[in-house]
Amino acid sequence: TYHGPGQLIAYLLLDLRRAGLGVKRLVALLEGAVIGLLAGYGIGASTQAGAPGVYVGAAKVASLGLRVRRGCSFHGLALNLDLDLELN
Repeated sequence: TYHGPGQLIAYLLLDLRRAGLGVKRLVALLEGAVIGLLAGYGIGASTQAGAPGVYVGAAKVASLGLRVRRGCSFHGLALNLDLDLELN
């Protein structure tokens, strides 16, 4: 997952076993949190089947990049706020 200027980066360090979560549920919760955040700003967002992340229309606005090792999650998500695409 690209991380750069104009993005909000959130890393989630979580013991999935202790929290009673599987990876798919964690991804769904993270996507739901971003969708809820955007809804608070009047932005309609959704997920797409088979494509992790959050979308506004066809545009991906948040990427998820999790790594799970020994039952613990690392990394997290990147939400595009004011990304300058000319830099990429």
